[in-house]
Amino acid sequence: AGAGAPFVYYGPEGTIKAFEELIEAFDELQLHPEEFLEFGDRVLMVVRVTGRARLGNMAFTERHAEIFTFDEDGLTTRLEVHRDKEAALAVLEREGVDVSEARA
Repeated sequence: AGAGAPFVYYGPEGTIKAFEELIEAFDELQLHPEEFLEFGDRVLMVVRVTGRARLGNMAFTERHAEIFTFDEDGLTTRLEVHRDKEAALAVLEREGVDVSEARA
């Protein structure tokens, strides 16, 4: 995938794998959810991540957006990680989701 392409994980197991990979890469890690937007069975979360990378021991702060898709039982069927809120909204919009209120 090209620069800015999302990371995509499927099912509850994929969501667990995504967070395990994140935890393994860092000595210190904190997720700070900043915004939640609901679109039917999908939730867009803007999150600020702070921590210290295991490799190089460098402190960092970054912000990105995640789109969770849930099934009727409330389980995650898909997790997409995007570079920012606008990139995530653009994906939702291309898939036919009305995101106009989120941009207001």
